[in-house]
Amino acid sequence: MSEANFVDYWLREKPKTPIAPFLYLFKAHRLRAGYEAAILNNQKNLLPILAKQYKIALKKARQSKNPLILCIADNLDMQKYVYIEGQGRP
Repeated sequence: MSEANFVDYWLREKPKTPIAPFLYLFKAHRLRAGYEAAILNNQKNLLPILAKQYKIALKKARQSKNPLILCIADNLDMQKYVYIEGQGRP
């Protein structure tokens, strides 16, 4: 989760960075992996928080005008898993 939190720090320090859409994709991926790990580790209290943050990060990535970013965001969201198979999706 520290990687996802670092994205927030980076964007606060550099709000106009041209790599913001990529950073939101990266954050969404890390949150999705955290969600899957939380299910495996029976940390049910984290699931709604991680799911909400994942959806927010993905929405921000999808605000990009770059079709590649949009394609990756859609693909990420369609995957059955990104880290631990069989743990569900947010």
